[in-house]
Amino acid sequence: MNYKKYVDGLFILLIPAFLCLIIFYLDPEIKKALTLNTEDYSILTLYTTNFVHYEPGHLLRNLFYYALFGFVSMLLYNHLDHDKIFRYSLLAILIVVPIFSSAYSMYILSSFGGSGNIYGFSGITGAAIGMFGYAVALLISFDKKDNILSYLFLIFATLYFFVSMYVNTIAVILILLFITALPLTMVAWRHAREKEKIKRIVVAYVLAMFYLFFLTLMFPISIVSGDNVVNIWGHLSGVILQDNDTFSIAQLKNQ
Repeated sequence: MNYKKYVDGLFILLIPAFLCLIIFYLDPEIKKALTLNTEDYSILTLYTTNFVHYEPGHLLRNLFYYALFGFVSMLLYNHLDHDKIFRYSLLAILIVVPIFSSAYSMYILSSFGGSGNIYGFSGITGAAIGMFGYAVALLISFDKKDNILSYLFLIFATLYFFVSMYVNTIAVILILLFITALPLTMVAWRHAREKEKIKRIVVAYVLAMFYLFFLTLMFPISIVSGDNVVNIWGHLSGVILQDNDTFSIAQLKNQ
């Protein structure tokens, strides 16, 4: 195994994790200055607040999911010879997601008449989960037609999760489940006589189940948890944004 090709990706992967740990142990006043407040904010705090945590449990939970999905994604992308896509996607996460997630969270909070501090690594963690989701899609991308079908499978699977979790309309859930399964079925049908490809499709299906399972853990049914409001839409924005960013990067690479 060529370990050298993992070094750059691992280095980029570890930077935000160490940044979170360093900020966690900073003086409270410095942490406060780095935290986004809806009443008093700047471009700097829109970015830095994504690496701020005040509770050990919050920090460890975010870092666990980030490290898990980031590392597994790195292995999958490298296995598929898409290590450059992994690195570019990870850089896109660190550049785009923090600002986008913070701005979107402020918009959602203000829409409900709320105010206060917004902080945490959840948007970036959600993006890492999205990156893993696209790695699953890459497993069933054997040609250009499969690229679109696999991407649709990923997006529909993600939407199916949220609809099934927060909407109790059985008919809508069943329709979306059918739509979700359709792209994967089409890929399997196209390659039905190729055993190696069918094996990859089966592996992708199993990994997709893990993807949905961990989404369930990260996105609780109850928006209110204790004294905090879970930023579900901030999490989701990271997942969807990274799915689309990675897809765009992959398409550019394939041109």
